[in-house]
Amino acid sequence: MIISYGVSIAVVSSVVNALCDPLRKYLTKFMDPFMIVALRGLIQAPLFVLWAIVDSEGRLPPLNHLFWTSVCISGCINIITSYLYNRAIQISTLSATVPFLSFTPAFLVVVAFLVLGEVPTVSGTLGISIAVMGGIWLQGAKDEHASKELLVDTSSASKGSMYMVLVAFLWSISNAFDKIGVQNSTPLIYGAMIQVIVAGGSYILQKMRFGGADLYLPIGQEVQIPWRYVVLAGVTSVVGYYINLVAMQHLEISYVIAIKRSGCIWSVVMGRFLFRERNLRKKVPSILLMVFGVLQFYRYQTVLQNVSAPIPA
Repeated sequence: MIISYGVSIAVVSSVVNALCDPLRKYLTKFMDPFMIVALRGLIQAPLFVLWAIVDSEGRLPPLNHLFWTSVCISGCINIITSYLYNRAIQISTLSATVPFLSFTPAFLVVVAFLVLGEVPTVSGTLGISIAVMGGIWLQGAKDEHASKELLVDTSSASKGSMYMVLVAFLWSISNAFDKIGVQNSTPLIYGAMIQVIVAGGSYILQKMRFGGADLYLPIGQEVQIPWRYVVLAGVTSVVGYYINLVAMQHLEISYVIAIKRSGCIWSVVMGRFLFRERNLRKKVPSILLMVFGVLQFYRYQTVLQNVSAPIPA
């Protein structure tokens, strides 16, 4: 039952996280990457902190060195990936960048073994490999007309894919420490600490103008912030991150992230209808391959659950 519950939660996490991508993409039209994270942090950090206080009734559980080590490592990594992620979707299309996040579970197979001692099954590894191949194939469908819709030239847009591969690798490390963090506290307390670090760090870096995009407005004209979308993106991110942390408590992390990254399917579809990104038909076969990869280890986990279930007396 634990495995089935974990898979269900991971699937919900993939859908919720996919909803975040179009919102972030829209916000990149108005703000530089660090400003997006800092403003979302104004929503996310207080929500997570308040939620954690209510859940713990104002009493923190004992927090050991493993918790604080995980918070520091994952928090710093997430500051970096927040910039790279938003910059990638700012200079390129969702369909040309988000699918590269399917590399995260492949990286995680190695990282989870080294950090957590988790060893995926042969069937699980096969499913992850199929999902990754689907991501590679999906990237193979070129966006010939995408450059007309980008804020920068085509040569700069090509960096988006490279940035997202780096995000996938860094997330494989932070996700492993996320699991250690929630195992030594609660998802809400750990999530609140990470949100505070990421929001605070991004705010400081944005004020220093580090990594700021040369925003597309005449000198002296102020950025018009679409607050309704900032709030919506913040709330959606809080819910998605919390569900993801809960799933990690009930399932091997490689499987959680593989299912979560299959959500790029929805991002590609929404990119087509919301931002008029092209070549969706060419991407359908690779999308189906990714779905098959996720179903492969889901089917194995269901069979394993049924085999190991106690026989009724």
